Amino acid sequence: MNPLDFWRRRQCKSQLLILLGIALLVTFVVLTPGVLFFIHRDDHRMALVVLVGGMILFGAGLLWMASRVLEHQVFGPMEHLRASAERIGRGDLEHRMSVEAQNEIGQVAAALDEMAAHLRQHREELEQRNAVLEEIYQVSLGLTASLDLSAVLDVVMASTFRLLPKLLDVHIFLYQEGRLTF
Repeated sequence: MNPLDFWRRRQCKSQLLILLGIALLVTFVVLTPGVLFFIHRDDHRMALVVLVGGMILFGAGLLWMASRVLEHQVFGPMEHLRASAERIGRGDLEHRMSVEAQNEIGQVAAALDEMAAHLRQHREELEQRNAVLEEIYQVSLGLTASLDLSAVLDVVMASTFRLLPKLLDVHIFLYQEGRLTF
């Protein structure tokens, strides 16, 4: 585990503990005067109601805070990952995720970005190979259309220039009856 990841996880846990401490302190400050008031009046039943009610409110507040933390730390990024994976699945291989977390969610986002880049590269390679195959097919059609040697060689040269556009010159040599001719 990366020490930075450990520190960030610990930081998140400490933030949650700080929120819990604040909630406990607020609950104590709010409930104590009410409980003491009813205990002083010898109304223990009402003191218990205030205490239980306060604990229920404290629990509800704690659940609310935990849900907000989970929404921000887990559910929101997971929804973003799901939506991004759907876009990539529909063929948008240029899409990149903007999850910058250094946790498992960030690692999954980085892996999906890398996968999309590889898929885009493979798609481009397939398109290039398809173009070459199409050119070869066109050459074969041109060759079968005419059996005149000069016409066949002209088709081969023209196709060579289309397949390899950086070529400056092409030469065809014929070897016939022990002789090499141009």
